[in-house]
Amino acid sequence: MKTFHINTKESFIADSISISKANQTPENNIQEQNNKGIEFRSFISLSTEQAPIARVLVDLVQMHFPDASPCFEATNDLRLGDRWLEKTAEALRSARFFFLLVGEQEMQKHWLHFETGAAWQRGIPIFVLSHTGVQITTLPQPYTNFQGCEIDTHQGIRKFVLDLSSHLKIESPKSVDFSSILEDIEEAKKQSSE
Repeated sequence: MKTFHINTKESFIADSISISKANQTPENNIQEQNNKGIEFRSFISLSTEQAPIARVLVDLVQMHFPDASPCFEATNDLRLGDRWLEKTAEALRSARFFFLLVGEQEMQKHWLHFETGAAWQRGIPIFVLSHTGVQITTLPQPYTNFQGCEIDTHQGIRKFVLDLSSHLKIESPKSVDFSSILEDIEEAKKQSSE
């Protein structure tokens, strides 16, 4: 049994560290590795209802744009017990790209404005991606200051792929099946509305 003799701040810290290390199991070590050290290259800002649509975008980015992967998407990357605000801030600090998903209700979600402001302050590209009939030109300031697109249209998804390629300074991938992606987005929109 460990007894504590708190003579100095340093001895207390040393005792705490040795107890912490003694209590670690292989499972704890794996969990710790999974929770830190991931440098997210893209950040998707969304409301929980939009998670299925975000998943389609994550899959698209991972498949065709490895330099923009991995993507941070809170509904997928935050787990019970996580300090969500710290993990979100960490992901925002490392992101090279910011994708804002905007449906009919999202402008009422205050954290989307907060996340967008953080990305704007960093000066990283902000892609405003609307869907479900929301047009970029109808969004409030400052969102209309950013080039955006309607992600659930052929023209919009194509623009997303072309412009992300341009930002990455790579040739646009030729193997993107836009029709299939649009079908996936439509299915995801149905799941989002349920």
